[in-house]
Amino acid sequence: MNPILDYYNALAGNYDTNRFGNSYGQFIDRQERQVLDRLVKRDKLSKGKFEANRFLAEPTIFGVRN
Repeated sequence: MNPILDYYNALAGNYDTNRFGNSYGQFIDRQERQVLDRLVKRDKLSKGKFEANRFLAEPTIFGVRN
């Protein structure tokens, strides 16, 4: 079989304990969540800007243009 796949499959059973069962893993988890929260908020803001720009680019929908 694939040695890389075997290696990661062997780790999978204890991953949560090894990853989150110590203070360093918990620290890394908090750091990652903060980064992801910022990225998600930034993505939502950029999508909001896109939606606003789309409406401005299509003023005929709102009857602005003749």
